[in-house]
Amino acid sequence: MTATDDAKAAPHEIHIVYQTATVKGRPYWEKDIMTKLGLNGELSHTPSQVKRVLVKNTPYFNEMLREVKHLVRLMPLKFPHGVPTNAADFERSYINSLGEVVVRHTLHPTEEAVAPPAELSKWDMRPETFKKELLRKLELNQVNEEYYEEEHVYKLNEDGKEYRYNYNKDLPKHKSTY
Repeated sequence: MTATDDAKAAPHEIHIVYQTATVKGRPYWEKDIMTKLGLNGELSHTPSQVKRVLVKNTPYFNEMLREVKHLVRLMPLKFPHGVPTNAADFERSYINSLGEVVVRHTLHPTEEAVAPPAELSKWDMRPETFKKELLRKLELNQVNEEYYEEEHVYKLNEDGKEYRYNYNKDLPKHKSTY
């Protein structure tokens, strides 16, 4: 075995515990264990509201998890970029859906001087103008008009049936068959 195989075989230090079933109708000892773990029996089916609890990988907690293994799901807590060392890193970290701890690093501005923007000629397209023109086309429903030209434009009274435009006042009177 190599050193990398030993690292892969090493157990993880912390479990992420998700509740997958309700404790309603379960025995009192299972309800007590779920309460000790911090999962109060409230089950949410939306992924954003699922409660996650971090539990140490010790024989005491593993025995409790074995008792309620049909009610929970376990995932190892992974540190793909190493364990955060700075206290500020812990404040900016979160656990994603794969059980990985991700640290959001802040970017600090550099001290380099920013060059002034070059002068635009009067024929150059400015980003504001481009955005304004696109919004105007969107509002007028002209988004794809350069690709799909109109084949025929109907003109008023093109077919000679003027009664369509006079609110049916000049309809020909039909004789009643009754």
